[in-house]
Order: sequence, then C-alpha cells, then structure tokens
Amino acid sequence: SRPNNIEHAKKWMTNFMCATIVRQTEIRKTLSVKCMRRGCRDEWYIIPTGLTRKDPAAVEGVNMFTGEQAILDECFRRGIYQQSIDAEDGIDALKKAGIQNDPYAVISKSALDSSKKKQDVRVKDLREEPQSTATDTAFSRDKSSTDGTPNDLVKLADLHKIVCTKLSEAKSRAKSNALNAFAELGIEFYETLHSLMARKIGSAIDFGKMYQSIEFFERIISQYIASERNANDKIICGVILQQHRRDLE
Repeated sequence: SRPNNIEHAKKWMTNFMCATIVRQTEIRKTLSVKCMRRGCRDEWYIIPTGLTRKDPAAVEGVNMFTGEQAILDECFRRGIYQQSIDAEDGIDALKKAGIQNDPYAVISKSALDSSKKKQDVRVKDLREEPQSTATDTAFSRDKSSTDGTPNDLVKLADLHKIVCTKLSEAKSRAKSNALNAFAELGIEFYETLHSLMARKIGSAIDFGKMYQSIEFFERIISQYIASERNANDKIICGVILQQHRRDLE
C-alpha cells in the first residue's frame, strides 16, 4: 500500500506541478521544467523559458528553483498550484497524494505566511476604500483636464502607455538574451502592474505609488548594469526585484 506521509505527498504534487507546467501552453511560454542528475538520482527544477542552468543569469532562489519544496513554493507564489488543484485532475492528484483534506500541507510555512500577509494587506485596503454613493461615478468628474476629459482617465491612459511600453521592452530584451534574468523579472513585474491596474480601475489606483514603483524597479536594474555584474550583484539585485514584484501582488 502507498505510504501516507508528507514526503510522498510532496513528491506526488511536485510531479503533478511539473506535468501541469509542461502541459499548459500559457505557463510554458514563460516557465520551463528541467531535470539534472544529482548523485544517483534525477532532480527537477523550474526556470524561465529560454534560460539554462549554466547561464550566468540563472540564480537559484531568484529565477531558478530546484527540488520538490522549492518548486512547490514557487508554483504556489505564482498561483499555479492554487489554480491546478481546483481542476478535476488536481483534485485527483490531491487524493493520490493523500492530502485532499489539507491541500496546502506540502507548501512551506514561509510561503504560506508571505501569502497571508499579502491577503491581510488587501483586506485592509478594501476596508479603507471609500464606499461609492449613488452620485459617484467610476472616476471623479469634477476634476477635468483642459480638454474636458476627467483627470483620472488621462492619468490612467498615460500610466497604461508606460506600462505597456516597458513590458514590450522587457519582452524584447528576453528574446535577445540581453540581461535575460532581469528581462524575465521585468516581464513579471510589468504584467503584475498591468493586472493591478485592471483590478483597481474605477476604485483606488494610487498613481503616485505606481510611478514610484516603476522608478524603483528601473533604478535597481540600472544599478546592476552599472555594477561589476558579478554573481553577488546578480543575487542581491535579483532578490530585491523579485521581492518588490511579489509585494505588489
């Protein structure tokens, strides 16, 4: 009979996550599953598509995640795990792993705690957002630009253009392999901003905070380009950029 323990569950769910990444085209565009020989056994890792383990831009814990726990935690942070276990084959995988009653038992406490903190912040933001009244509209209409367009719409259009341009630039850098690891982080960062704008539209977009975030992100990349660009620079800048992106989610 199958052993009912957490190590078995981690191995089963890691295999399921790797299969999910390989099977789903949209995920596979940005994330790849690879295998390497370690001692007498094979070990899986996930890494941005187009990047190899030997690439100088590949940094463990920043854009490369090796081993069962690291893969499960990163899939959880990206939301891949949550989406997958809600599907029919995901429910079946949980049963075979023996954790159908505790689906997040294989996720580390640090990853779960980080997610909970973000959820608490989101709930706090929602509670603090002013409630709309019958006379309110999606944007304030009493403050208009010179051409009669509400200022918030002008700000939204300007910010949207900047985010789309930066996202396009990051994708171009990723295709050309220029600063590949940071280009991948740029794609994730600007896609996160794009999604955040769509979720917040008509309610509480903090334009000042958005621009500060973009400025900070670009400044860290510039610092890396201006540095000696050795392994230490890569790890430090990479961790800062990755954490900043996660803090926005």
